[in-house]
Amino acid sequence: MTSREKSTDQKGPHNRVSVFPRSKNAEPRFKRPLADLEHVVQGTKESAQKLQKQRQGTFSALPKLACNPWDRYRKTFKINQAGPGWVVHTNDATFTEGIIKEVKTTKSELSRIITSHHKNFVDLREAIYYEGAVFLIYEIMDVSLAQVFSSPLGRLQLFEVAAFSRELLTGIEYMHMNLKITHGALSSNSVLLSVTGAVKIANLGTAMIENKDATKDERDVEAVGIIIIECLEPSTFLRKGVSLVSSWGSDVSNFVESTKSQSATEMLKHDFLQLSPGPSCLKPYIRFARETAAKEVEVITN
Repeated sequence: MTSREKSTDQKGPHNRVSVFPRSKNAEPRFKRPLADLEHVVQGTKESAQKLQKQRQGTFSALPKLACNPWDRYRKTFKINQAGPGWVVHTNDATFTEGIIKEVKTTKSELSRIITSHHKNFVDLREAIYYEGAVFLIYEIMDVSLAQVFSSPLGRLQLFEVAAFSRELLTGIEYMHMNLKITHGALSSNSVLLSVTGAVKIANLGTAMIENKDATKDERDVEAVGIIIIECLEPSTFLRKGVSLVSSWGSDVSNFVESTKSQSATEMLKHDFLQLSPGPSCLKPYIRFARETAAKEVEVITN
């Protein structure tokens, strides 16, 4: 083979590296191995196995155990955090707190679960299999976006809507492009916030276990538009409307319509998001909602 032929061969598709569009806080070191792997094994049965192995090798640092979770954790009370869960603390001197959620499944599903310490996901700290269920241990958050919407402090302004929308789309982009999964159950109840101003998508571990069809990623993006309708026009949301009815200006109506057909990466370029000053602008709403929202708490009596 001549040097010219060698040069041409080195430029073949198996040697190119796709560069994914990045959110501001995405970890760039995760992109090249995944891109290379997809080009090498795409379209074969082996590709899914290799991609899963590579994905786990790149991200996995999550403790996974097969034991009785109540030997490691002690329940304090039951609460709704994007679904029912137990507030627990570790049975050691640290008394580290968390939320435990139970998913009925088989032990083999532990292999699907990886960790991803991304700013827009509720942190998953541990996964335990015990007697026909996987117990997922998450960080504790303060309120849901639904609780913020229902607080009497008043409707969010458009720049605040842009703020939470940007955070959600950044998380969705990372989930679709890096983790290769679809959430499939994104709503204002599954978006959690902390008084520090963090906006995070909940139940990532459940999404990994259920392994929803990644070809239907658009459902997650469209859910952002529905959440905006719920925020700005609750009556339209209750009628199951999928478009804003009133004239809002500032490109928000176009933004909602665009969520029906565009990817998270495309949506992150939309002019409406330029209104966002960052999620810290949501702090007053989060703190007020935390102090006033009705809590669904079940205290252990035995």
